[in-house]
Amino acid sequence: MTYSFIKPKIKPVFSLFAKIWITFFVFSVAIILAVYFFIVARFLLLSSELESKRQEAVSLQEKTTQNNALFELLTQRKELALQIVASSNSDESISQDGSNIKIKKVIHNLFDFVLKSGGIRLESMQLNKNTLELRGVTPTKEMFSLLVQTPLKSIFDESKTSFYPLNTGWFKFVSTNKSLNYGSMQ
Repeated sequence: MTYSFIKPKIKPVFSLFAKIWITFFVFSVAIILAVYFFIVARFLLLSSELESKRQEAVSLQEKTTQNNALFELLTQRKELALQIVASSNSDESISQDGSNIKIKKVIHNLFDFVLKSGGIRLESMQLNKNTLELRGVTPTKEMFSLLVQTPLKSIFDESKTSFYPLNTGWFKFVSTNKSLNYGSMQ
């Protein structure tokens, strides 16, 4: 015996309306999570870039400070060397052709070239009556030859330079310049 005239239908657990709402809710949560993870990933990337830029800025500031200190040191050395050359010229008698004045000008130009090159570093300089000996470090043989050796060859009769390679790729140099007789330096 049946109490109903129609055949019973199976009722779904969720109605069509509930399925639409659940789908919309899951889709909305997925979009929110995707946006959240995108923002977090972007934030982490930008924070790592910011940290690297900060480190780069600190290193550039340190290099700037070192370069300023080096510039001041080189300026002091140049002034000291010029004072030494000036005092040596006042102590020695100037020859009739004015060779001491010429030597002073060449050495002044030499220091200007060394300072402007930014790479050549003088470690010592010995100036005697007939000789000038320079010791230092240069990045390339060519730079030394063009900026320092050429002006020295124009005033001294003999100019000899020896290069010794360093582990850094630079060269240590010893330049010995001689004048055969003091009065003939030109």
